[in-house]
Amino acid sequence: MGILPDKVLFIEDAPSFHEVVKTFFESTGQSVEVRCCEGVDQALETLETFTPSVILLDLLMPEKDGVDFLTIMQTHETGKAIPVIIATAVDKVQMISHWERLNILGVIHKPYEKETFITQVEDLWSRQLPE
Repeated sequence: MGILPDKVLFIEDAPSFHEVVKTFFESTGQSVEVRCCEGVDQALETLETFTPSVILLDLLMPEKDGVDFLTIMQTHETGKAIPVIIATAVDKVQMISHWERLNILGVIHKPYEKETFITQVEDLWSRQLPE
């Protein structure tokens, strides 16, 4: 098993995914603190007291979406340094042109399956670790 981030902020408007993702991380036996938010405003509030190692971000959310969050984070001194993994049903090919200037490690597509999800997080997380 690879290395996972120790602190994860999961921003997803569907609460049913919150428990699924927490369970996936718990099943690894590694110590991973997962905090979940249902939207951009709640995530920004959480970031005032919690600094995650990585953010798992859904793109399609009501009111403010994932792109809005990424735009806000670029002006946030601490936040712009936090790597992001897009966790969404949106086709990544359509989004690539917008990622070059953002701290995005990659994409995990819904629906999630435990083994695939954890392997993808490990792979994406390891890309930014020092050799």
